[in-house]
Amino acid sequence: MVCDRQGMAMRNLFPPIVLGILVPAPKSDSKSPTRKCSEKLLKKNARTKGVIVLPGIQYRIIKSGARSGVSPKSGDKVLLNYEGKLPSGTVFDSSYQRGRPTSFLVREVIPGWQVVLKLMRPGDVWEVVIPSEMAYGSDVSGPIPPDSALIFKIALIEIEVDLSLTSV
Repeated sequence: MVCDRQGMAMRNLFPPIVLGILVPAPKSDSKSPTRKCSEKLLKKNARTKGVIVLPGIQYRIIKSGARSGVSPKSGDKVLLNYEGKLPSGTVFDSSYQRGRPTSFLVREVIPGWQVVLKLMRPGDVWEVVIPSEMAYGSDVSGPIPPDSALIFKIALIEIEVDLSLTSV
């Protein structure tokens, strides 16, 4: 992995205590360790053979589905398996571990996923790296620290087309 678990530690979140007196943490314009780690991951991944770099996402095709398959649109529901990891390699969520695929409306997932899913076809398996700006940004989301890039393995199983968009 590009970053070790310490590089992702929350060591700068709490101000130091000196002689029992709480001292405010110094203000700094420098980037957080998480952001630095994420940027390092994105730069390294972009140079990896087979990685496709688009604005806001990077992906590598592990397996391709049928070329005749169609890609989902914003209103479609997708059935997929996925595993999400932090740059440290820590798995924070996995449908594989739960033993069953998950379904989502494309328009209701993080922006990076919206971009990626609209490019995939059923049967595709991709490894995707999403910068924090296309994920949760500076917000904390469960075990995901602020400013963290995310790594996903996504296997698109099927698309349930939004029938309200089709004319009769």
